[in-house]
Amino acid sequence: MKSIIMLAAMVAFACTGFIANDSSAQSLIPEGTFESGLGYNGAPEGWDIQPGDWRNKSNLALKIMSEGASPDAEGRNYLRLVNTGSPDEGMFRLNLSVLLPSPAPAKVVFGWRIRAQIDELSGTAEWASVQCEVTYLDKKGQTLGTSSGVLRMTRSTAGKWLERETTLELPAGTAEISIQPGLYLIKGTVDFDDISLAPAK
Repeated sequence: MKSIIMLAAMVAFACTGFIANDSSAQSLIPEGTFESGLGYNGAPEGWDIQPGDWRNKSNLALKIMSEGASPDAEGRNYLRLVNTGSPDEGMFRLNLSVLLPSPAPAKVVFGWRIRAQIDELSGTAEWASVQCEVTYLDKKGQTLGTSSGVLRMTRSTAGKWLERETTLELPAGTAEISIQPGLYLIKGTVDFDDISLAPAK
């Protein structure tokens, strides 16, 4: 989440320490693989969606997709967010709050798989991108800090899945982490899978 770098001349990230994602087995995120389908709010189980009225916007869509022959095939599902309207309309993102074990670790490993088709970036903000914002909260729910560049992409992945993870240092007193991956002032499509958050070893 520190600076923007180019990967494979196609993808721009702002982050540090990317390696293949191997932390999902001990993940603190109960449903980062999206195998349980959608909950009552139209979002994956345990997640929220912002904006809250997204289902009233014809340009926004959230879907559970499958790479297998059946949508119920184990380990085949992934989540898709779509904005077919103007990129200037705002953000379309997932939101999940994760309580940390006590005592809280000093660092956590955040991992994900991603695939993106970016059709248009907003011209009103330089941070327009597919990205993930991470917020660190104390026991009272007060914000200790925010990292807005854990994941940042400004170019499509040419139909390919990318698998990444990075280590996050937590501010002292962090008891809860909020993660918000999605489309930030973007017209296009992003697929997420295997989102994980685990104490660093």
